[in-house]
Amino acid sequence: MKDPVYLKMNKLLEEKYLPVVLSEGFKQICERKNLGYLVSEASKNAVALPCKVMHIDTGRIDSLAMVLPKDSPYTIFMNYHLQRFKDNGVINKLRSTYWSMTNRQETTYNAVDLEDVVLTLIVVTGGMILAIFICIIEKAYYTFNSSLKSNNLKKRVKKSGNNLHMSKLHRKFQKKRRNTKLQEY
Repeated sequence: MKDPVYLKMNKLLEEKYLPVVLSEGFKQICERKNLGYLVSEASKNAVALPCKVMHIDTGRIDSLAMVLPKDSPYTIFMNYHLQRFKDNGVINKLRSTYWSMTNRQETTYNAVDLEDVVLTLIVVTGGMILAIFICIIEKAYYTFNSSLKSNNLKKRVKKSGNNLHMSKLHRKFQKKRRNTKLQEY
């Protein structure tokens, strides 16, 4: 490479900061000052940039390539037609149509004020208050029903205890009656 811009940039390279992927390089540009990153415009447009980046045109034309086997009979044919496409501007049109991502919709996030969130906070707070109120009502209802059930159970036990006592008395009485009847005979 005999381009003077590339040669000067190559001298300034620091091995420890070389990015592995495009997005890392753009991230470094956003984080550090006085930094340059040499990529093609197509590569720049293909990556979502984390910050605003200024570009400088170097006048260098990016090359596109196709892979063909060595000594392929199609090499001459492909080179001829690619050169014609380049001369007629077809390659530039294809590059601008398919490689540029400028028409990509970027999501912009605006700062949210307290007034924008007040309604949501009111609904959440109201829901929490309503839930606490319903919980208190359920607890009171459960306690009230539990006390009624325990009182009814005590009464039933008392009644059944009385019935049990009455049945013992009844059996004693019946025994005495039988005994007296037997004695009469």
